[in-house]
Amino acid sequence: MLKDAVPPEIQMMVIQNHKLKDKELAAVLPPPVVQQVLLIELGCVKSPVKPADADTASEWLNAQRDYQERASRLWAALSKVEPLSQELARKGEIPAWAFQSWATTLQLDWSHLLGQAVEQAEKYLASRNP
Repeated sequence: MLKDAVPPEIQMMVIQNHKLKDKELAAVLPPPVVQQVLLIELGCVKSPVKPADADTASEWLNAQRDYQERASRLWAALSKVEPLSQELARKGEIPAWAFQSWATTLQLDWSHLLGQAVEQAEKYLASRNP
């Protein structure tokens, strides 16, 4: 079940966004169909899970786990190539990757945009290490 895989804090954010419909919050959450399946599993929405939606959610979860692993490896690689630390930041030495649009999303394990951020970070890293 999806609810067993998604952390409680993300579940609470999905429930909150179901009520609020906040676009900024939606950016850090799983895609709408996955949220819908999760809301049904949690009993917040009273309808059966459609088999196609359950399949989509399962496929997304598998892909997301892969993106999460890749994101972790990318953070390590980026930090090695262009380090970021408080000391360097105080000196104004912030790596170029920290200003990329994907940098923040790379830290959001459950965002539906994580895959896109991972792919962009991989391209960036490849261009820095030909």
